[in-house]
Amino acid sequence: MVPYFINDKKTKLSVKTVDTNDFIFKNYVDHLHKIKFIKVDAEGYDTHIVNNLKPLIDSIKPIIQMEWIVNPDWVVHDTIESTQFIIDTIECMNYDVYYVNKDLNISLVDLMEHLMSLKNCQEITACDLILKPR
Repeated sequence: MVPYFINDKKTKLSVKTVDTNDFIFKNYVDHLHKIKFIKVDAEGYDTHIVNNLKPLIDSIKPIIQMEWIVNPDWVVHDTIESTQFIIDTIECMNYDVYYVNKDLNISLVDLMEHLMSLKNCQEITACDLILKPR
């Protein structure tokens, strides 16, 4: 059960879930070689999904686009922890991280250094990261 709002009234919604790796490897194993790009936009759960997809990512090495959210209320703990999790996950997969800024310029970035440059940010900032295999 997950919280859900209908007409501003909080309710619970039952959602059936499946393990992404099990689903893909069971139903699409003959087509894995065709996967070149994965886009993840899961409202803050992106790092968990990328981590869960490691078996698939390790086997096909796609380019990955994911959202990175910096929330001023989280910078002290959650965003730093989440960013370190992204860094650790990406490093063990042998990927480079590219930051896409609001002008759609793309540059190789040190995420933790970039996060520290945003520490005085007063609003929630979301951007895309492009993860590219080395």
